Amino acid sequence: MQGKTITALILEDNANDMLILEKLIKSLKHKDIRFMAAATLTEAIDILKKENFDLIISDLTLPDSRGLETFRSLQSTSPKIPVILLTGVDDESIATQAVREGAQDYLIKG
Repeated sequence: MQGKTITALILEDNANDMLILEKLIKSLKHKDIRFMAAATLTEAIDILKKENFDLIISDLTLPDSRGLETFRSLQSTSPKIPVILLTGVDDESIATQAVREGAQDYLIKG
C-alpha cells in the first residue's frame, strides 16, 4: 500500500471516540490516509453518494440507526466498499451475523 492514499469514511457520533480514532489514524506508519467523518447514517449515505472511499469504519449505534440496520444500509448504498464495525455493542450473535452478511470485521470499543 506504500504510496497509495487510503480514503476512509468514519461513521461515529461520539466526539470522544472520534478524537481517539483520529489520533490512532494519524499515528499509523502508513501516513497516506485521508478520512471524512459522519455522525449520522443519513450524513454518511449522503457522503457515500458523492465521494469514493476505500474503507468504511462504522459504529452500530447512531442517532438515526441502530444495530445491523446501520451496517445493512451502508452495504446497500456502497456494496463494494469494505466495512469494519467498531462498536460498543458486545454481542457475539450480532458480530457473527454481521460477518456472515459481509462485514470485514467486528471490533469492540474498549
